[in-house]
Amino acid sequence: MRYSEVSRDIPRVSQKVLTHTLRPLKRDGTVRRHHPSVSTVN
Repeated sequence: MRYSEVSRDIPRVSQKVLTHTLRPLKRDGTVRRHHPSVSTVN
């Protein structure tokens, strides 16, 4: 799930609080960051 989707699904959460909550979860391995692959058009 993208950050923007999480932010949208949790009403009235500030960016600061959401980021502050997600960082330890990422560090502990509960959530992981996904970097989508970018393809180039030839």
